[in-house]
Amino acid sequence: ETVAKNDKLRNADYRVMVNVWVDAGGTVSRAELASSTGDATLDSALRLVLNSLPPLREGAPEDMPQPIKLRITARS
Repeated sequence: ETVAKNDKLRNADYRVMVNVWVDAGGTVSRAELASSTGDATLDSALRLVLNSLPPLREGAPEDMPQPIKLRITARS
């Protein structure tokens, strides 16, 4: 949802892998691109969005393997 709200990212076609670390309180403590979209401008926009993710409704269980690996796919 946060990624989709960004104008640059909402109107682009890309697929990227992201690593996210979430603490027990739901705060995203770290997020990084695990791969590139192939476009430095999109990569930069994704990094900005990932570094400003709001807390999640639920935190990660203490024994949950980290990072959480996500694939984000967007088609305009």
